[in-house]
Amino acid sequence: MHGDDEYLVAARAREIVGILAPAAVASLGLEIIDGRASTVEEGRRTLGRCVEALQTMGFFGKGKVVWLRDAELLADNVMGNSEQVRELVRDLTGLLRKSLTAGTILVVSGPKLDKRQAFYKLCSEIGEVYEFTPPEKGFQAQRDAINRLRDLLKKAGLEMAEDVAAAFLERIGTETRAMAVESDKLKVYLGDRRRVEVADILAVTATGREAQAWDLADAVGKKDLGRALALVRQLMFQSKKDRDAGIGMFMSLETRMRELMVYREALEKGWLVEQAGYSRDDKGGNVAWKKLSADVEALVARSLSKNPPQTHPYRAKLLAQQARQFSLPELKRNHRRILDAYEQAVSGTGAGAIGIEVLLVAMLGKKRS
Repeated sequence: MHGDDEYLVAARAREIVGILAPAAVASLGLEIIDGRASTVEEGRRTLGRCVEALQTMGFFGKGKVVWLRDAELLADNVMGNSEQVRELVRDLTGLLRKSLTAGTILVVSGPKLDKRQAFYKLCSEIGEVYEFTPPEKGFQAQRDAINRLRDLLKKAGLEMAEDVAAAFLERIGTETRAMAVESDKLKVYLGDRRRVEVADILAVTATGREAQAWDLADAVGKKDLGRALALVRQLMFQSKKDRDAGIGMFMSLETRMRELMVYREALEKGWLVEQAGYSRDDKGGNVAWKKLSADVEALVARSLSKNPPQTHPYRAKLLAQQARQFSLPELKRNHRRILDAYEQAVSGTGAGAIGIEVLLVAMLGKKRS
């Protein structure tokens, strides 16, 4: 078992080891070796213990399961590329090629393995290989995240409508472990209730820095100045590099303002239509993009993160709702303000967190007559 999704790798490894070495006999028939190592010497000792364990008979002459867990030294990294470590990996590969003692099974789990190495190729030939590496981007990545979320919700006994699941992923991200932890929190929070609503997600789930940057843009889109200022202070507090955190917030705000300009113009020109039941809050129907000419679609796609038809209906609805909060001239002024403040920040003439707060007040503060 290997891949970038360490939660799924670990879960599948525990499942297989549980089948091969049930709890009742695990104390006699299971040997676990920690595959993490901080130095080459530690890596050599780890692989040496693995080879020794495979050559040692189990208790009473019976078979045994050797689990090399978190095998970082088999990945394509500095440790795995060390010639000293590779030499022992070749010894391990040779041992497996000769075949192990009857009843002895090797289970390996860890980060994404180097598929160019003889060890990986041999495992593919004589054993079973499970890879857990989600797609990086695009429609496949979104679909993969939704499928993993559905599996986790099923285990937790929870239900989410499609738009609620989209809101969950927007806030939590697509890392499986984070989804699992937050699903468990929702289960405890809901008690006997099983259907999750957006309000439940906002009430108890946590967000990482990336999601919080999206929350900041969302607060600006909703003209919620108090929420936006609180998020700026939270993000700055969590960051050790004040300037870097500010740059990330500027980028998030610029992207959102650019999206809202496109959505506002699309609503005014009839490119984007409100479907039955549409409302200006999180409830109600969605919006839909009309069939656009090739030139218009290319123009819109350049300003958005993806082509309009590929945008999730829930996200499109939220952006349309937020675009309605501003006039098009107002959005253009705010976009220019963000770019000017960003230029000051990168040139070193800006005021850091205070500069972002002043920017938000200028954008969202109520104008006095």
